[in-house]
Amino acid sequence: MVEKQYHRFLVEQGKQTGELVLSQYMGIMTDFHEPNPVLYWVDFLASSLIGSGLLYLAALSPNASFMQMASMIISAILLYRSAIFVHEAYHLGLRLKGFSLAYNLMFGFLHKLPTYFYRPHKDHHNVHTYGTINDPEYDTLASYPPFTLIIPLLTMAMFPPFLLIRFGVVPVLLPFIGEKGRLWVFAHCSTLVMNLKYNRKPPSPREKKEWYIQDGCCFLYNSVLIGLMITHILPWKLLGVWMFTMYLMYLLNFYRVVVSHRYVSQHQQLDRKQQILDSVTVEGTPYLFWLFPVGLRYHTLHHLFPLMPYHNLGKAHKVLVNALPENHPYRITLDTSYSESISKLVENYSFSRQTNKGRST
Repeated sequence: MVEKQYHRFLVEQGKQTGELVLSQYMGIMTDFHEPNPVLYWVDFLASSLIGSGLLYLAALSPNASFMQMASMIISAILLYRSAIFVHEAYHLGLRLKGFSLAYNLMFGFLHKLPTYFYRPHKDHHNVHTYGTINDPEYDTLASYPPFTLIIPLLTMAMFPPFLLIRFGVVPVLLPFIGEKGRLWVFAHCSTLVMNLKYNRKPPSPREKKEWYIQDGCCFLYNSVLIGLMITHILPWKLLGVWMFTMYLMYLLNFYRVVVSHRYVSQHQQLDRKQQILDSVTVEGTPYLFWLFPVGLRYHTLHHLFPLMPYHNLGKAHKVLVNALPENHPYRITLDTSYSESISKLVENYSFSRQTNKGRST
């Protein structure tokens, strides 16, 4: 009865692997925990400035021209890289003075992804909430039919217009919709989520202050840009270019996220070893480097050492793999390619169906 409550993948891999022992390897990981501030700043600023500049170039280019399409695609890749730095700002913000503020000023407020949207990321790393209904970044993808992987090609198109309304209209309405209305906005419209059933907890006084300030700044940025378009200082086409580029950016993020985990939890609480077995590191496919910015291909390693800077993950991974025994759970999480990760996700769908049948019998 105990095994039936877990996905077959976790049961089988749990039997084939040893204990999740890491204490004896902590010493060799120590040197990889120091961030390089220069690399962080140069990487983020270059990605943000060039990505935003290409947006403007695309708006000036003839519609559907090679220049416009190339500018939007490259801009989406660079802005996607910039956006992922919100993840680094969350984990290492206190060790990189001013970085969280710079992220908001250079990217978050402009492209409507402020840092407070990402605060619930802590629930994804919490051993008690990972993979449960209270994890905003986890959905039961292994229980979905494989064809659902193409649905975001349509649904992601709704996200840029949503952000325009969320930060162009909603901040003005907050004083007039009452406390219940404001709490609803915070719970349902103020978090980057994969799990649509996630409800964000009411804000603390500090979180509420952060929320209001950052919403106000996003609204200000949005208003200035709209004003520049009304006065013809910026072309109106820039708005359409931005929306399409953001659509591409969110698509990139989704198709990266689907191979970050196996997603075999049925919103159950997993133990630490199961959480690691449910995670993925994509070792191969170097030609897809742009899909895994700032070290995200080493996602299992990140869950083991969440404070490790992105630029050290690759080196730390090689050292750790050389030191671990063959039956260590970490090795099970290693995939040689993106296509292998997708294949395992599809394979786990059939396992999910068998697991659900087992529950009903």
